[in-house]
Amino acid sequence: MVRVLLDDVAPLDLAALRARPSMTTAERLEARGRAAGRAEMLAEVMTAKFGPLPSAVHERVQAVDADELQG
Repeated sequence: MVRVLLDDVAPLDLAALRARPSMTTAERLEARGRAAGRAEMLAEVMTAKFGPLPSAVHERVQAVDADELQG
């Protein structure tokens, strides 16, 4: 009986599992939060150094992706 059930199951695609992103939803949300915090900190530092930022610059800083902020 078990053998019959196992024969009906599709073979496991290990390559597809390995290629799948390993971040959990919680990890992705945490990364987004860190990126937003970095963007806010960057805006604060720029404001302290250069004075009030034009809205276009502030929007650009908020829109930058996490990889750009990290490097």
